Amino acid sequence: DPAQLKPAIEAAKQAGVAAPIVAKAEAKLRESLCRQADDELRAAMPYAWQTADPARLRPAIEAAKQAGVADLKVSAAEAKLKEAEEKPKRAAFDTYDRNHSGKLDHKELRKALASLGLNTDSEEAKELLAKYDADQSGLMEFGEFQQLCDALTSLSLSDGTSRRPPASGVGTEKEKTELPAQTRAQAEKALRVAMPLPL
Repeated sequence: DPAQLKPAIEAAKQAGVAAPIVAKAEAKLRESLCRQADDELRAAMPYAWQTADPARLRPAIEAAKQAGVADLKVSAAEAKLKEAEEKPKRAAFDTYDRNHSGKLDHKELRKALASLGLNTDSEEAKELLAKYDADQSGLMEFGEFQQLCDALTSLSLSDGTSRRPPASGVGTEKEKTELPAQTRAQAEKALRVAMPLPL
């Protein structure tokens, strides 16, 4: 259990327990934190027919990265997160693409942005279309629309607020409890109790 092992390791270091013993305990702690983060990531991942909950998946991904969970698992979770975050934008884009061309003109763009809570007037919509129309077609494709939404969202959050939840508590606990002075033998015994592997 990381909650028991972490303070036992600190106490062992302070008491002067042999470095190889402490190193084994630290390796066990890293392994335990990685397994815990992997479990949290797995629990946050949606089934194939579900859409991910970004508020739950994003912190699980961050914790998994910090804990060293396999890149393949993290990449799969990031793909699900991206898909979930794109869904409302795709819905707005498709709803206002009245002629189903896969592109928005400035009138359609204005209505799509309004549905996402980003209100613009006609002139602003034309300016935004010109700025984010990478291929200069005079129309906005979905990728360009996503870039615009991301830019507008970051501008609207520039007042210091953020939609990102705080990172998972794994490895971020700042509280430290003061441990009474222990002998080397007591600290070694505490390590053995906290880590049921032979040292």
